[in-house]
Amino acid sequence: MIPPLRLGAVLLLAAVPAFAQSVVPVPRPSEAERAAAAEARAAEDAETQAVPAVAEATRPLTQEETASFITQVRACWNTGNNAEAGNVAVVVRFSMTPEAEPIPNTFELVSASVDDQDAADLAFLAARRAVIRCGEAGYDLPAAAFPYWERVEINFDPSQTGGN
Repeated sequence: MIPPLRLGAVLLLAAVPAFAQSVVPVPRPSEAERAAAAEARAAEDAETQAVPAVAEATRPLTQEETASFITQVRACWNTGNNAEAGNVAVVVRFSMTPEAEPIPNTFELVSASVDDQDAADLAFLAARRAVIRCGEAGYDLPAAAFPYWERVEINFDPSQTGGN
């Protein structure tokens, strides 16, 4: 009698030829197919190499560009005749498109200088209006710095700017 391990090995070896008979040979690719595959690989390589070049082209905003952006937003900031909103400082966060246009549904109130929620909401809405109104045609921001201004946080403080 054959020990059980040996029997298993014998059965496995006997099964291999039956499995091998079901393999279908694949023809070699033609010269045209090989050339097309080489072109596709070259295009992928070019894309892969372009990514670091784009990353290297990014840079932070300069102080002058930041000041210009603040001036652009300030030109539209108007708390109106609302005394409550005019005395409240708010920090507002939002996202922008690559065309430097604010995305309206991304605005959020980060903080307010008062505990009065109504006054904070009025100041937030004034800040949001200013950013959206001045950014309708896109802000004058450098495309190379997009990763730095894609998500913006601005402090609207009437005591620092005199308010509008």
